[in-house]
Amino acid sequence: MRAIIPRRMRQEISAVRARLHLRGAPRLDPFLRSLGRALDQIDVDVVFDVGAHTGKFTEDLRQSGYLRHIVCFEPLPKMHKVLNRKFAHDPDTTVHPRTALGAKNANSTINISENYYSSSLLKVLPANVASAAGTAAVGSVDVKVLTLDSIYKSYTGANKKTFLKIDTQGFEWFVLQGAKSVLPEISGVMVELPLLPLYSGQYLWKDIIGLLENSGFHLWKLRPGYTDKKTGRTLEFDAILFRQSEIDKI
Repeated sequence: MRAIIPRRMRQEISAVRARLHLRGAPRLDPFLRSLGRALDQIDVDVVFDVGAHTGKFTEDLRQSGYLRHIVCFEPLPKMHKVLNRKFAHDPDTTVHPRTALGAKNANSTINISENYYSSSLLKVLPANVASAAGTAAVGSVDVKVLTLDSIYKSYTGANKKTFLKIDTQGFEWFVLQGAKSVLPEISGVMVELPLLPLYSGQYLWKDIIGLLENSGFHLWKLRPGYTDKKTGRTLEFDAILFRQSEIDKI
């Protein structure tokens, strides 16, 4: 059982850790700095990093001073190996066995993009390929898909407060569909929201926001995300949502 650290002491430790962790790293995005502070203020125990890629989000949370447990999920073999190497000596970061999260437990295939970052369980659309180099699929790999419902309790236990981050290249809606049973237990969500279809079968921002609002979440912060470099048009943005009871504590 982990020791319970008083909030004031934890905040002081967080401040020191933020200065020491990733020394020499680029200045932290204010969007993520605010998130790290908020997670500390509402006492989040576990963060689920779904679509962890090479661990940048987890690293940023550590840089913000967040001290508690982070669980990373990544379906691509190459990126999963990077995560295991990167966090091998961080006892508070768990890299889940290679898997994707989705609407149901199944076996599937993920399309691997040239830049790896745009890889998705959905097929990339021509509009996405035209908007940026490296987004076209150049291969594929089999992957097990699990629901968050099916593995949530193995990481949370009793009375653990949780936060869910989803960056799954068009698959966000399906991750949420597989979290219906546990979503009422989650305090906040960070999710990538598409303004235009970039993948076949992708749900857009209105659908995702509607689902989350119907589940009791409220928008807390937004930032522009993926932008078409040729036209300047924003194609995706990132959103953080919390329950109102948590927003009142921030």
